[in-house]
Amino acid sequence: MEPTNTSGSGKAAQVPKEIKKWNWGAFFANWMWGIGNRTYSALLAAIPLVGWLYAIVLGLKGSEWAWQNKRWKSIEHFKRVQRIWAIVGLLYFIFFVFVTVGLLSTNPPGPAETESAAQIADESDEKDSVKPAPKKDQDTKDESSPVKTEPGKTTPSPDEDKKTGTPNPAPSPSDEKKANSPNPAPTPSAEPKLKYDPHGPDRDCKDFSSPEEAQAFFEAAGPGDPHRLDRDKDGVACNSN
Repeated sequence: MEPTNTSGSGKAAQVPKEIKKWNWGAFFANWMWGIGNRTYSALLAAIPLVGWLYAIVLGLKGSEWAWQNKRWKSIEHFKRVQRIWAIVGLLYFIFFVFVTVGLLSTNPPGPAETESAAQIADESDEKDSVKPAPKKDQDTKDESSPVKTEPGKTTPSPDEDKKTGTPNPAPSPSDEKKANSPNPAPTPSAEPKLKYDPHGPDRDCKDFSSPEEAQAFFEAAGPGDPHRLDRDKDGVACNSN
């Protein structure tokens, strides 16, 4: 006697023991398998990270859920359809693996990037190998090196003169005259000694003992008459006060 077909009756449907097995189609094809078998909770397998965990749950419980959620002609019909889904899921998984590997293999570092990396490494090695000479050695080289005066001729350094004993060139007559001539005596200042600082506090004509002293202070103060000693603007200080 053939057992009663309870498929499509929902969660209360009794599931035959023959179909309580691992479902490869639900595991590999998960969300597509869920749409085809009216088990829409399988769409959760499309969520990243959570998808693989829920795919395992579908592999364990997929056959039971598919029997409860969809009407099947018989147990053999159910098994036949699930075998087809297993093949489709396996092909889908293989396709997914090939596409992923292909994308990773088609984007290796190009030759330009490799050459630039090698060039940078060579430049860094050259900088490390070429170090500047110490400052003390450079100063010694500069002092001992000959100084060029004219094209094709060089003047020996003082150190070379000491080593070779070559005397320095004799001074010219003009140099001897300059050396023997006495220092010129300082010329007396043409300006008279001022009693007050022309750039100091304000002064008026009463502060000076003579017109000459006022005129010298006026000229030393500079243009603009900051002390207002020339009221009539004729260039003579204290002649109208």
